[in-house]
Order: sequence, then C-alpha cells, then structure tokens
Amino acid sequence: MASVTDDMSRPPIPSEPPKRRRSRRQRWVLALVIIPVAAVLGAFLIASLIGLWRFMNHDRPELIDDPQVVSTTESACSTMTHAVQQSAAPLNATNATKARAIQEQNNAVAAMIRTIRLLGSDRLDNDRPTPSWLADWQTLIDQRARYARNLDRNRPTPFVIPTVEGRPISERMNDVGISCTVPPALTDLR
Repeated sequence: MASVTDDMSRPPIPSEPPKRRRSRRQRWVLALVIIPVAAVLGAFLIASLIGLWRFMNHDRPELIDDPQVVSTTESACSTMTHAVQQSAAPLNATNATKARAIQEQNNAVAAMIRTIRLLGSDRLDNDRPTPSWLADWQTLIDQRARYARNLDRNRPTPFVIPTVEGRPISERMNDVGISCTVPPALTDLR
C-alpha cells in the first residue's frame, strides 16, 4: 500500500512543459514599449513617403520649368533679342548716339519683362527662379541706364556687369534652362 500512497502524493510528470503565461503587468509594459515604437516607425514611413512624393513632383528651383512661363519667356526673349540687335549703335558712333541705342535696347528688355509679368505673380512666384531672373534683367538695364547717362554727358565710365556672390548676373540669367540668353550687345559696352 505504501507504493500506492507514494504514487498519489507525487505530481504527475507533464508530457510538455507548462506554457508561461504573461502576467497582466508584463502585457501592459510590452504594449507601452511596442505602441510608441510602432507609432514612431509609422510616422517615419509616412514622412518618407510624403518627402518622396514631393521630390518626385517638385519645382526644380534652379530652372524655369512651368510650360506657360517657358513659352511666354522664350517668345518675349526672341522678340527682345531681335530688337536689341536692330538697335545696336555703330562702332564709330558718338557717345550721344550710343546712349540712345542703349536706351532703345533697355526699352526692348523692359518690354520683355512686362510681357512675362502679364502671366501674373502667382504663376511666376510658383516657378521659383522666375522672379529673381526678372529682377536680374531689371538690374542689368538699370546699370546700363547709368552707363548711358554717363556717356550722354561725355563722362564715359567702364561698364561693369553686376554680380551676385561673385558671379556676373548674366551667367546666372543664362542658366535657368530656357532658350533665352543675354545678348552680348547688352553686356559688351565700350
């Protein structure tokens, strides 16, 4: 009988180890760790996707690339370039004649600027380099006007192309991705 009693007092040997159940506290701690990590990773993924979408659909800030701005600008620039070439003073012209030619050329550039501005500030501002590109054209004709006034008064001074960060604005004006370059007649003043 002793053997029967001994067998009954021993617990049965389980065939599998018992599964450990997590306590309620452990589950809360685990949730408090996993949820913030998942939220941060989710926010990072969403921000990355938004950034990728913006990159794929961005306005290249160094280029004029709005089709309507490009078309209008290239057309107005072609008209301006032709007028500038037609208005050039002969090499042996008097200072007063050269000054009048410079003013006529400046008028052609001003007409180009006005034509492009007719597109409206919203459209131009949304094509990033356009406002500064137009400002560079205005700066160039302002500098040329000062030069012409000095010529007209028979006090010629050397013409210096304005610079921004050490770079002539004419270079910057030519690097906006459109078929419009500064005609040499506007910068080669003697």
